[in-house]
Amino acid sequence: MKIVRILTVSYIQAAVDAVLPTLPDDASYETILETFRKKRILHPNFFPEAMATFGFEVFDFVIDCPALTRFFGKTPLEALAHFIRYHSPDILYYERSAISKVPEKWKYTFNSSVRMSAGYWGAQLNADYDRRLFRPLTHMFTIDRSLGKLIGDATTTTVLRSSFDGKDIPFLPFKKRSIDAAFYGTSGYGYIDHQKRYLFLRQACRDNAFTLFCDTPSYPKAEYYKYALLHGLSFLPKGLLALGKAYSPLKPRAFHLALQLKKHEIAPPVYLKHIPLHQEFPERVQPALFGDLYEQALQKTKIVINTHTDSPNLGGNMRTYEATAMGALLLSDRKDVLQELFDTEKEIVTYETYDEAIDTIRYFTAHPEEAEKIARAGQEKTLSTHTLFHRAKVIADVLLGHTSKKTSQEHAFETVSQ
Repeated sequence: MKIVRILTVSYIQAAVDAVLPTLPDDASYETILETFRKKRILHPNFFPEAMATFGFEVFDFVIDCPALTRFFGKTPLEALAHFIRYHSPDILYYERSAISKVPEKWKYTFNSSVRMSAGYWGAQLNADYDRRLFRPLTHMFTIDRSLGKLIGDATTTTVLRSSFDGKDIPFLPFKKRSIDAAFYGTSGYGYIDHQKRYLFLRQACRDNAFTLFCDTPSYPKAEYYKYALLHGLSFLPKGLLALGKAYSPLKPRAFHLALQLKKHEIAPPVYLKHIPLHQEFPERVQPALFGDLYEQALQKTKIVINTHTDSPNLGGNMRTYEATAMGALLLSDRKDVLQELFDTEKEIVTYETYDEAIDTIRYFTAHPEEAEKIARAGQEKTLSTHTLFHRAKVIADVLLGHTSKKTSQEHAFETVSQ
């Protein structure tokens, strides 16, 4: 059974820009793709190999990389259409934010030539996200348990935990690691569902508590005025907002978002009052790392600090598995779901407050043998239970279930027709 997987790499554009100049001008599509995979750019990179163990053949298409789309068409969507016709897949699979790169009407067009379309959404669905992007999909895999209620009954959902995108990794003793404690990832600036993380890391910068490898977002003033307008509208009665959503000829979506803000009592983002961390603390914030450089840095780090989104329902982000797989001691904010995934005393450690996190870092820095013991146990748990190869079975079972069901329905229709 064949899958065309649609990916995006724009979120790690710096890594892409670093790789492309190293390739020859006449590099083939397969050469570029394989180089991206070796550099850990096509996350999850091991998806084709993992799905192959269950009889699936995966063909990857990167929709936002002109160096790749040019092989199949003048525009990304035209190239994708040609790619699908060429490979004639049974299944279309949208990886993470690639869902937003394909307009709704194009998804319906592509669905006419495949047996099912599916995708993976690895984050919380915010109030301002356009849910229509999910409607043409047959099935969604997601870490957000509430996603099914938000996108409607037409698309079925399966909760799929994040995982480590790799295989066996040898443990590197702490005495050979050069970074005592570090945070890797987005700073939370510009993300309405990462405000606690932003405040946590801002305080860490002020205290020079640990090393930060963070992204460097730009947050346009237009966004500030957008939230100011929405919060102004949210003070109106619900009835007026509902009327505006139903009958406004200009911006009905603004009234919808204002209703969401009112319903969930969402306050204006705290970061609107500040500048990005890399600008406020330039000497303490290092550029973000991606791909193989990120994995190499994790292997050099003794303690990796983790913070999740503000949602109490989400826990076990990718950093949870990446840090433990690379043999670092994971220090994560406390989430109920983590207790289902790890022993939070013997395989990872958790904190409730900023002060508790700093005290924990100081304790394990002073007791490296104890930290290394927990880190080893965490690595063993991730590599034995939480890799992409383990999650692939869940994906394969669902895809096979849907396609076999559709095949049975098609057979019944043909029998009746005859």
